[in-house]
Amino acid sequence: MRHLGTHLSIFAVTCAWGGAFVSIKYLLNHGMGPLDLTIGRFVIVGAILLAILIAHGRRNVWPMKRDWPMVAVVGILGAPVYHLALNYGEMRITASAAGVLVGTSPVLTAILSAIILRERFTSLKIMGVAIAFVGVTLVVLFGGGGDHGRRMSLAGFLITMIAPISWAMYNVFSKPLASKLPSFQLTAYTALIGSIILMALWRPATTKSLATLSTSGWLVLIYLGAICTVLGYVVWYRGLRILSATQVAVYVYFVPVGSLILARILLREAITPFLAIGTALIIGGIVLANIRPRVAGEGG
Repeated sequence: MRHLGTHLSIFAVTCAWGGAFVSIKYLLNHGMGPLDLTIGRFVIVGAILLAILIAHGRRNVWPMKRDWPMVAVVGILGAPVYHLALNYGEMRITASAAGVLVGTSPVLTAILSAIILRERFTSLKIMGVAIAFVGVTLVVLFGGGGDHGRRMSLAGFLITMIAPISWAMYNVFSKPLASKLPSFQLTAYTALIGSIILMALWRPATTKSLATLSTSGWLVLIYLGAICTVLGYVVWYRGLRILSATQVAVYVYFVPVGSLILARILLREAITPFLAIGTALIIGGIVLANIRPRVAGEGG
């Protein structure tokens, strides 16, 4: 296979992202609060990205003055909003259910792209959204509340769904910026803005939480910050440069599946029939919603 190494690295990233939901649940179960977890993660992210930007020096490409407000909006959506919603949501639902719900972001991106960017909303997209909605309904009602498939906490569902909605908005609002800035710089600037905002939320309890974090807790936090966030995005954007967007997008489907498997192995969370069926429907809906219609004369 051409570019086998690239395919393997992207697959590894999706496995790492699936493990992120389990890692978050682990830290929450061991007494770390959602806010302190988010701040700790982005202390690591911000430090690494800032060091890389400083190392790049004059090679960095900066946004134009008129683009900074949108860069700030994207940074707020991609860091504080997304991660706080996910972490607070996982206080109330399982890691596997959180992974499945967040996995709906490609469908939400398709909907927002049609509304905001006026992208064509085909019959396949409509069908995909409808199928994914059925899948979410099954997960919420029967497959996401605990070991025995109890109904998911409504508060947990609503809080968690802020994460994929904010990520979908992040993707849509990033699109105009992506044509003006290199992918790494765009990621770095938005993440650093998010990190600065999170630092403003630092409180004495955050200091105590990080100071008393165990060695294993720090390893998990570093995994979330350095591997899932920084390294994950570098590998992902490298893949987009080498492979087609369609080839890379396929790997998104592994994230909710990975979260299910890892939550079962590491946290002993049950994979109920409805959770499995709902996940399959959501992935099927994502596939349909992201199929591009063939243009006349386009090669196969």
